[in-house]
Formats: sequence, C-alpha cells, structure tokens
Amino acid sequence: MQPTGEQLEQIRKVCVIPQKQDGIYAIRIRSVAGDIPVKHLEAIAKVAGRYGTGTVHVTTRQGMEIHGVAEEQVEAALLELLQNGVNLGARGPRVRTITACPGAVTCGNGIIDTKELSRELDRRYFGKDYGKFKVAVSGCPNSCTKPLENDAGIMGAVRPHWNQANCGDCGICIDACPAGAIGSDGAGVYTRDAGRCLYCGTCIRECPQQAWEAGQKGFFLYLGGTMGKRPRLGTRVGGLLQSREELFRYLDRTLEFFKQHGKKGERFGHMLDRLGVERVLESIEKESKRSRIPPPAPR
Repeated sequence: MQPTGEQLEQIRKVCVIPQKQDGIYAIRIRSVAGDIPVKHLEAIAKVAGRYGTGTVHVTTRQGMEIHGVAEEQVEAALLELLQNGVNLGARGPRVRTITACPGAVTCGNGIIDTKELSRELDRRYFGKDYGKFKVAVSGCPNSCTKPLENDAGIMGAVRPHWNQANCGDCGICIDACPAGAIGSDGAGVYTRDAGRCLYCGTCIRECPQQAWEAGQKGFFLYLGGTMGKRPRLGTRVGGLLQSREELFRYLDRTLEFFKQHGKKGERFGHMLDRLGVERVLESIEKESKRSRIPPPAPR
C-alpha cells in the first residue's frame, strides 16, 4: 500500500539523516540479526545507484546506509525501498537495530537461537520512542556482538550438570574450562564452582563421555552498557532467565523506566549512574516479576 504524504514524512524523520553537505541525505536501512534477504540487497543496490553515490555503507550495527541522496530525490528513494519490502532503520531517541551473532542454528558454540529471538525483539521494540537504546544478542558468553557494550545485552547461557555415571575421569573438562571452574578430588568426583562458571557450555562440548550435560538453558541480561565518549560496561540483572517471557518482562520494565526517568540525550547506563545502579536495577527486577507480557504493539 502506498504511504500517504504524512506517513512518508514520519518515516523520513526516523530513517533519513542529514549529511554535512547542504541538501544531501543518508537513508538508514536495518537488518534483523544481521540478515538481509537477497531480493532486498538487489533493491538497495538499485536505489544506491539511482539516487545515491553508487556505493552502500555497511554500519557497525549490521545495517546499511545509502549516502549522497539529494533532497529532491529522498521521497522517490524511500518509496522504492518501501515498495520492495526493505526494512528501514532508525535514528534519534528510539530503539535501534537488533544486532545478533549466528547463534545455535549454525555456530558450534551457540546456546540459543539468536535469529528467532532477534525477530521477536524487532517486532516488540524496534523504532519505539523510549530513548536511544541499543540491543545486542549473543548466542553464548563468547560475546561476539559485545552485549556488555549495549544498553541491553542478551547472552545465551547454560548451567552444566555432571553425571557421574558417564564420567571416565579423564580430566579433559578441567583443562578445557576457560574459567578454571571445574575441579576434581582425585578420586573421580568432579565439581563446578558456580561463582566462577561462565555458563558457556565448553565442558559439555568437550567431554568425550558426555558426563557434563546441559542443565537449564536461558539468558543472561546485561543493562546499561554504552561506548562513545563516556563508556561503561553493562551490569547483569536477574540471574539466569529461563524463558523469553521472563526476558521480555525485564526489557519492558527497563524501557518504561528509561522513558519515565531518562533525561533528553541521556543513555540508559548514565541514567543508572545518576540514580543509583542498585536502586534502579532492584526496581526493574521487582516490577518485572509482577508484570504480564502483552503482545508486541504495532509500530
């Protein structure tokens, strides 16, 4: 359906960026979890060649930008992208593109399906005007998408369980554990230090006898990460979240809190520092346990 002039103007406010050159603009395009269909790539290439500089800039958040679009051609370029189903990006005080690694579908280290989760996150939160807010999903604690550097970082995690009946007392897991969290009493009994464990699943993958088994799988959620001029790493909240519903409750409450208490131009992590990290995260955790999860609202 052809957007009205008013709708097109609203779309433009979200995804069109003025360049330093007068009357020249960039159009921001988003992926979902780093994936862009081939048919969309073809449409993007045509628009970049017809209206832009003939090149496409790949952004640090797995999206693209078409640079060099003149003022009088912005509307035509947007319409062509929309008619081909291309996902447009976001700028300003809004939830940005959801970045993700390949996850469990293709990566041997992946614990969670990052692609499916990212599509749900995109439906629920992308473009909402809660404030500038970036979300990254990592399939495991290798953290390839740098979840601790995002306003909300989601990391796949698994709690290992040792099955003594399968253990051949080879000690491979002790050497393989990157955190040094596994020990043995020398008589064939193996233990895991929960405080040092990274929940990465390395022991499960490396054990030749399958003595280390996957227990509970879920998510670690980190809040308040940001880079830029005032970098800070995210703080983990909520322990091992074992369902998407639980994860979404935390994210819903986090974004609502940010909208209510964040200052103009302030990043979520800096708001945490201003109001007190422990107090804010305790409030988010308490409220998330009382709330229900509504379906994603239309954008």
